[in-house]
Amino acid sequence: MENNFTPNDELIMAYIDNEMTASQKKDFELLLLTDAVLQQRLNNLLHAKEAIFQYGIKQQVASLHSTMMQELKTSGQSSKGVKKVYRIMAAAAAAIVLFVASFWYMNKPSITADGVYNAQYVAYNIPVARGSNELSTIESAYQNKEFSKVISIAGQLEILESKDLFLAGAAAMETNHFDTAITFFNYLLQKNASNTTVDYNDDATYYLALAYLKKKDYAQSLAIFSAIYKDKQHSYYTKVTEGLLIKIKKLMRN
Repeated sequence: MENNFTPNDELIMAYIDNEMTASQKKDFELLLLTDAVLQQRLNNLLHAKEAIFQYGIKQQVASLHSTMMQELKTSGQSSKGVKKVYRIMAAAAAAIVLFVASFWYMNKPSITADGVYNAQYVAYNIPVARGSNELSTIESAYQNKEFSKVISIAGQLEILESKDLFLAGAAAMETNHFDTAITFFNYLLQKNASNTTVDYNDDATYYLALAYLKKKDYAQSLAIFSAIYKDKQHSYYTKVTEGLLIKIKKLMRN
């Protein structure tokens, strides 16, 4: 999202109704962090949506009251008249309950592990600054999207650098082998810890959290994402929002 771009109310409503693309949502939330005016507009529209909902209920109740009073006037105080009014009230009350339940169901956010994963996942690309002649065999295979070959090469290397381990993990994620990805990423982090280095640590931790999320190991995923959320120096800091953490916590409760 460009700095001079100002979201209109239609775009904000798309955010509220969860109708943005992953890219739009990312840009919107980044802007939301620093734009107090946008935050206020978002809050105003949230309140307006709630007010419309409450107004709908109020109108239902007013209609019920009007019908009841009309029936009382025409039926007098007879037992038969009172019973008729009671039946009308019961039917109208049931309609209101159905209205409220339907509104809640239609607006209930559908949170799934796959949905959260897809919104957060971005395929890793080797930095363009590297020329094709400078790429190693494993890098070339990854760049050519030969992901199975990347994993095979990693299994044959006697010495695996942090770069090799990360690319093997990233390739495993591209082929939906998340257990393999978790193994490579954890090996990378353990190797770096032993050697007191940090090469590819940020990449490995972010994608490791995603791999755990895909495996529905929410506790592990949440722990890693929470650490990234608190670390402003982390390369993926801007991709981890409070909203993401809340969604994972909701998944844990389901």
